[in-house]
Amino acid sequence: MAHVARGARDGRGLRPTAWLRRLRSAAPRCPCAGPSAGEEGRPTLGALRYTTDSSYFVVKTLTRGQDRVAVNRAAARRIIELAEFRGSGAGPGEEWLSDCANGPLTSSEGVGGPTEWLKAGNLQHITHVVRSLSED
Repeated sequence: MAHVARGARDGRGLRPTAWLRRLRSAAPRCPCAGPSAGEEGRPTLGALRYTTDSSYFVVKTLTRGQDRVAVNRAAARRIIELAEFRGSGAGPGEEWLSDCANGPLTSSEGVGGPTEWLKAGNLQHITHVVRSLSED
């Protein structure tokens, strides 16, 4: 990465970060990105995902709303009920999915949010891939 002197400008007279701000403000928003900050807050939908030997399984989740806990626990249940689910002992991603699916509907503890959903999905995916590679 090149070092840019403080106060330096490019050939158009813009500071190095100014062009990026200008580009972002001119770019159309993707409707799938949900509401931007300052509108209604964060997007209402998320996803839990699971990697099987032959496919990916994705289930919609809710980031907010009165049905959030029930919908998200049902989403996790759909995954752990798959014939291809490797069991809660397969890794930390599967363990989190099992705990979420079997948690009480009266508490949002363990349901997580987008950060936890990504973490669980990435953990189970990477664990599955690494174990698949070692079988060859």
